[in-house]
Amino acid sequence: MGYLANRPFGAVTVPIVGGDHEGIMKAGFFFFISISFFFAILDVTPSVQGAKVMHILLLEDDETLGPLIEYKLKKAYHEVDWSTHVETAQSFISVGHYDLYILDWMLPDGTGTELCSALRKQGDSTPVLMLTARDAVEDRVKGLQLGADDYLVKPFAMEELLARIEELGRR
Repeated sequence: MGYLANRPFGAVTVPIVGGDHEGIMKAGFFFFISISFFFAILDVTPSVQGAKVMHILLLEDDETLGPLIEYKLKKAYHEVDWSTHVETAQSFISVGHYDLYILDWMLPDGTGTELCSALRKQGDSTPVLMLTARDAVEDRVKGLQLGADDYLVKPFAMEELLARIEELGRR
């Protein structure tokens, strides 16, 4: 009787055949742990379906949504710095390099559109995705005119956010 145990990272599969399933399962688990350890030691992250691993600045003041987005992005193998305030985001930007900014519009100490506009005036061409509850056509147009590359309205599907991030990473 043959069995197949699928392991993460897509290409790693451990066939389990024969009578001693437990021993082979342990060997498969050890193999999986070894591969995981190998990636951790080399600080190499396997790509997800060929997607580019990106360093993302997330500016979102919602204490429930922010950590959820951060978790989902990290699960998709992106590096994420999350901020709830424009001032903190500006500090992150001044000391780090980002592949993408995800900016909420309305924040406690300013707006994501003001930050986007300031970044563009400084010559920063990093892609910007506005992620906001402001859904009026005028708001979407204004966000894009102020320098955003994409605009996604809350509530949104996480799959759509990930697809938009992937597309912005191809630019």
